[in-house]
Amino acid sequence: MSMQQAQDPQQRFWAKVNKTPDCWLWTGGKTGEGYGVFSLHGRDVRAYRYAYELLVGAIPRGLVIDHLCRVPACVNPAHLQPVTPQINSQRQGLRTNNTSGYRGVCWRTQRGKWVVRVRVGGTVYSGGSFDDVHEAGRAAAELRARVYGSGWSPSMAVWPHS
Repeated sequence: MSMQQAQDPQQRFWAKVNKTPDCWLWTGGKTGEGYGVFSLHGRDVRAYRYAYELLVGAIPRGLVIDHLCRVPACVNPAHLQPVTPQINSQRQGLRTNNTSGYRGVCWRTQRGKWVVRVRVGGTVYSGGSFDDVHEAGRAAAELRARVYGSGWSPSMAVWPHS
């Protein structure tokens, strides 16, 4: 057994965390997507999961951890929230080809309008057509709230462009 593995796991973990005023950034090994990886008892675990379970408690069965800050290397438990995989997917940022600035809102040249659509699994819900992109954004948020229930809030529909 190497000296590093003989150390207390918590001590090894915190030695690889840089606590900034906002995010707590993992400085150890990372996945291709930027999520921290921590070796625990011979197994690789996600650093954010280890931090959450250490400081908050067990992640409820069937839920995944969403990074509210959108920083994959962050292990700050205040930025981590257990959610369903469906909600986690819906909270992801905008696609690079999004022109509206709102999730579920796209321009339809044939109609000359902004169109609202929300997809859940294989079902597509239509939220109407709008002249104003901001009205369409609000309609998308309202439709998403109806479709997803309490796990969604209108503020999640607007994402800043990178």
